[in-house]
Amino acid sequence: MHEKHLEIRMLGTAKISVDGTPLKGWRAGKALKLFQCLAFNHGEVVPRSQLIEALRPGEEQSGCNGSLKVVVHSARSILKRNEKELGSSLAAIEYADFGYQLLAEGAWVDTVEFAALIKQAAIAEGENNLSLAKEMYANAAELCQGTFLPDDDSEWACRERIWIDSLRVKILNRLAAAEARGGCDFRAMEYCKQLIKLDPYNENVYRLMMRIHSSRGELGMALKWYSECEEVLKNELGVDPSEATIKTLEESLAMCGVYGALQ
Repeated sequence: MHEKHLEIRMLGTAKISVDGTPLKGWRAGKALKLFQCLAFNHGEVVPRSQLIEALRPGEEQSGCNGSLKVVVHSARSILKRNEKELGSSLAAIEYADFGYQLLAEGAWVDTVEFAALIKQAAIAEGENNLSLAKEMYANAAELCQGTFLPDDDSEWACRERIWIDSLRVKILNRLAAAEARGGCDFRAMEYCKQLIKLDPYNENVYRLMMRIHSSRGELGMALKWYSECEEVLKNELGVDPSEATIKTLEESLAMCGVYGALQ
């Protein structure tokens, strides 16, 4: 068989494809969940216990090995049917060390690429190559435009979803600050927009938006972002904006020629 390479996406809209063409048979169900869990671990052996939990969240594991084998068989069958139709070997699900692994040489997995970009950015930061770090972070942010497997409520998926969202917040904070320092206000604001969607209680983001607008003389927009911050914090957490945010409000007013408004 002529080899073609799989492309597996799990950030945002899940998709399994070859050369841009979706593979057939991967409907929402246990076979797909199994494949995604194995793909996320990218060649590493996933213990049976974790796979059973991924397929049957919250259920007792005793007696579930048989049902796991059925799901593995189903996933293998889907792969084989696609391989036959494409005339290409794609991947193999193998049993090893009391678990299963996905062997797919050359496969591209978005979560693996996302982690690699962040690692490259961190190395570049350590070498004080800030332009390369910014480029790698921007590539990671572009790649991760949606929630990781949003419809999967298994323990492993929820855990990784939180971790990936945490990384996204870190990346977007860095990018927003870097773009603002460089005078690229519109890019900074776009990153802030994504940040607020991920973490609506992050006062740093609101402060940055206020500073951007006030530096452009757009006091009305700076005040709107302060009001948005205040409303979210009061309505959902029952707290007032921090002293740092109030100070940013005062600085925004002063920058636009308004003094003593808060006294």
